[in-house]
Amino acid sequence: MSPRIPTTTALLVAAGAALPLARADLATTAARDRVAFEDSSRTSAPPAAPLPALDRPAPPAPRAAATPRLELALGPYTSTRTLAFDVSSGTAIGDLPATSPESTLIGAQVAAALFPAGGRDDRGRLVGPGITASYRHSLGATATFDDEVADELLELPVVDSAWSIGLRYRQPLGPVLLDVGAAHQSASHRVDERPDWLELPDADYRSIAVSARAEAMVRGRATIALGGGYHYVLDAGELMSDAGYGPGTISAYDLTAAVDLPVARGLFAHAGLGYHHVAMTFSGGGDLGFLPDADIPDVYGAIDRSVDAELTIGVRY
Repeated sequence: MSPRIPTTTALLVAAGAALPLARADLATTAARDRVAFEDSSRTSAPPAAPLPALDRPAPPAPRAAATPRLELALGPYTSTRTLAFDVSSGTAIGDLPATSPESTLIGAQVAAALFPAGGRDDRGRLVGPGITASYRHSLGATATFDDEVADELLELPVVDSAWSIGLRYRQPLGPVLLDVGAAHQSASHRVDERPDWLELPDADYRSIAVSARAEAMVRGRATIALGGGYHYVLDAGELMSDAGYGPGTISAYDLTAAVDLPVARGLFAHAGLGYHHVAMTFSGGGDLGFLPDADIPDVYGAIDRSVDAELTIGVRY
């Protein structure tokens, strides 16, 4: 006979077995609901507002370098001058017009350029309109002349001086900078303490000069320049006066070459060569145009040449 389990006991046993399963189902359902709630809260919640940035002063802008407006250069120069006359053929050597012995003299010069607009290109070169001025003067130059009357040699002071003031305009054209200008110039050559027997009139050329120069920058920010100018001569001084060789026609030009080297901030060294050429044709109305015992003028013209070299130190600021 099989034992019989009371009904009450069976119900308790079944309830005890089902209770853990129910608890497990509730835990699983709660966990799923919690995950679903967290996912829905994460997707639906608006993003957090960013924290306000702290107010900090902006860093100071880099200070731009001052644009140069003034250029000033000072240094020595040398000049070698030759004055040659055009005379009739067969003229005796003793009857030739007097000239200064060819020699090289030394002097000092100063040059300045002002650019009011204060412009410069991307290579740091001064550009735009400007005003220029220069002055030079020889120092301690002398020349020796033979005094045939006293039978002695005279050593007389020789003076070379020049000044210029004008306008210029500098325009960059790619790697080349074009510099054009116009200036009023004066160049004087004279023998001081000249005795009466020395018939050597002074030359004092005054002219309006127009010039053009091309500059190119090379390695190391050095600059090379080539240029030239034409001079419309207004006066030649005693040389073409009635007491000299008389009036006539005159023309002049010059050629230049230069190198500029940067030395330090704002400082530069300048080296240059120049050639100046003056050609004169006399009309025959001057006292010195007649050689001794001549009835007609024997001196037809003259060529005055000079070769200059200069070395200066300059500053731009």
